[in-house]
Amino acid sequence: CEKGLEKLAHVCVYVSNNKRTYKEANAVCSNMGYQLEFPSASDDQLSLITLLTSKSKPFHSV
Repeated sequence: CEKGLEKLAHVCVYVSNNKRTYKEANAVCSNMGYQLEFPSASDDQLSLITLLTSKSKPFHSV
């Protein structure tokens, strides 16, 4: 897994803290060269789990 990601169930994931905002999660993924493929959340205090698949396409789970 790349720096900043954790291995979980055979995939590399970005796991936020509860206080992590959408913008911060987006910035982390953007800095790694990934684009978030879901719209910006209205509630900026979401706890995001971003899964990076083998095709490097992030998905999120609230």
